[in-house]
Amino acid sequence: GTGIVQEYEASIIGSDTDSDLAVLKIDAKDLQAAVLGDSDGLHLGDNVVIIGNPMGLQTSVAKGIVSGLNRELSSGDWSLPSIQTDAGINSGNSGGAMFNMYGEVVGVVNAKLVNDYAEGLGFAITINEAKQVIDDLISMGYVTGRPILGVTCLEVSEYVAAIRGMTPGLYIAEIDPDLAVADSELLVGDTVVAVDGISVTSVSEVSQILADSDKRPGDTVTVTV
Repeated sequence: GTGIVQEYEASIIGSDTDSDLAVLKIDAKDLQAAVLGDSDGLHLGDNVVIIGNPMGLQTSVAKGIVSGLNRELSSGDWSLPSIQTDAGINSGNSGGAMFNMYGEVVGVVNAKLVNDYAEGLGFAITINEAKQVIDDLISMGYVTGRPILGVTCLEVSEYVAAIRGMTPGLYIAEIDPDLAVADSELLVGDTVVAVDGISVTSVSEVSQILADSDKRPGDTVTVTV
């Protein structure tokens, strides 16, 4: 409340590129810890407040509403359930907290849609999603329980396939020798056309299939090549 900014040296406990989250540790005493809320309890139209350093302006506060829930925001090869808001988000807000009107953290600001036709489209990772990542990073240093096939693929769209005389799908360029997939019949040079019977031409579609079927590490999928 005094506007005084205190700086601390921080060490990285763990980071996760898929969720765009990291856990930092500082040595400090008598700091008030933020209370983590339940993002599943949010409703459209709820008031929210975000804090951050937009354009380098320290400890700025902006207010808006929950404009949308369960927005799927892609990050690398993974999709994140996100909260959409019209609160003012600018460069420097990323990583800042989104609070409900009880002062509980319900999200972590991470993106804004910017183009000539968009206004007030900001996004925050749900705190319920972030909690799982945070707990894993603190206890393990990495995120557990995230299913992957363990192959590196080149995405071959219908258009590219037609031009190059290839099969639409995911062309396998590399197979991780340390994962279970190395013991399967998949080979470098195969083209994956379906996973569990669902056609795929992008890595994000595979991630979505694994998420929708609630697959966990150790489960089996049927891959059509």
